[in-house]
Amino acid sequence: MWSEGWNRIFEALNDKTILCNQLTKHTDITYRMINDWDSRGMFDAERQTIRGWRKFSMLDVIKLSIIKKLKDEGFPLYRLKGMLSWLECNPAIEFGIKQLVENTNCYLYTDLEDEYGIYSDEELLDFLKVKKEKERISIIVPINHLIKNILISIKSTSLEVKIESGQYMFKINGVWIVP
Repeated sequence: MWSEGWNRIFEALNDKTILCNQLTKHTDITYRMINDWDSRGMFDAERQTIRGWRKFSMLDVIKLSIIKKLKDEGFPLYRLKGMLSWLECNPAIEFGIKQLVENTNCYLYTDLEDEYGIYSDEELLDFLKVKKEKERISIIVPINHLIKNILISIKSTSLEVKIESGQYMFKINGVWIVP
């Protein structure tokens, strides 16, 4: 499904090398939120020891940032737990990153009940035409900016991202990859 370069990028994006203090430094997520969300079972944060720092992947940080954005818009955590579970089980964020690198807008769609999706402009319009008859409230959130800020601001031991002349470059274990 993905090219060799994308597979290496996604593998690096899944490495749990980001400490909680890095996450809180580069996002508007606080230690208190992390502790609260962890105690509610919102995510499974990896720890080296019981008293050790939690470790996150770049994809974890993006997912938690999406949840934080929706929580800030007034959605309760119990509604967002389903979305986080969906994000964990699907390559949605990977698709969003690929869309971003290809300079395509990317949107998160949800009704916060049982429908979730990551769509480009064209896909979203087609999807909404099909869903027009449904009488549920839908939320559409552009996520390009959020993903881009996290990719560029957080450096892990296995991954660094930069943009040169509009081209995304991923440094994985010392080697630059341009997808």
